[in-house]
Amino acid sequence: MKERLKLKRGLSEISPLFAKISRLSDSMVIHEPRQILPPGNLLGQPEIIFSWSADDETDAHFLNNYFAAKLVSADSPGLLITLGSDRKLTEAAPKSEPWSASLRRLCLSASQLNEAFSSKLMTYDGALSFEFGNRIFLEMKMNVLLKSPDLIKSIDRVVLFMHPQVESITETYRKLKKMAACGLSADISIVFDADDAAGLSARVYELFSDFVSKRLSLNSNYLGTLHLSRGGAGLSQDLRWTNWGEGSLFRKMNLEKLRFLSWVEKKQGAQICP
Repeated sequence: MKERLKLKRGLSEISPLFAKISRLSDSMVIHEPRQILPPGNLLGQPEIIFSWSADDETDAHFLNNYFAAKLVSADSPGLLITLGSDRKLTEAAPKSEPWSASLRRLCLSASQLNEAFSSKLMTYDGALSFEFGNRIFLEMKMNVLLKSPDLIKSIDRVVLFMHPQVESITETYRKLKKMAACGLSADISIVFDADDAAGLSARVYELFSDFVSKRLSLNSNYLGTLHLSRGGAGLSQDLRWTNWGEGSLFRKMNLEKLRFLSWVEKKQGAQICP
């Protein structure tokens, strides 16, 4: 409740959006060119991506698969890593399966993830081939991620999926604040679950981005909208793929990421996922 009040008050200080939306002028709308194609393949080490939804973590599962389908190709393959915390998965060996010619899935437990950072022997030896792809999509619950600060430091991009509403924005900010406390230095991409015909999502993004920059010293970019209709109307999307590349020109390569990539490469011979 305290964080919610702080965020609501902070947003009101930046703009009257949450005080009275009707007073906003059209000048506050962010006008960006609409792009159709996702960015091409990456050079160098893989981009590690974590997607999360404040309203329903099953939405993050969809989002991961959606981005994986859009961003991988024969020339730019990827890896989807599913990290679970249930008892059966914790006791199981790592499992792997090909989902397509361009995407492979690796199933691991949260306890197995600890191997990547607990062993001092798992360091970069100069022989990583990155044969598993140009992008790694992390699929896990937020509470699992928050237990691994080293993994948080390894992430290159966090995609936050939320509704343009105070409750959803507040919960997103709370989790982002916890990740920042763990050493997050990733690019932040914001996607709203909304039909943005009136431009509300773009205006809310402007306020939220400014608030996060001031309070957490984190920069973000607006990726657009991806509306998941629950009424059978299907999926509608308006994503600014060019904004995906507005982050760092060079991927960071810290010790935590080196250990994680080395560990992932050693898991490629795992069994097929159930």
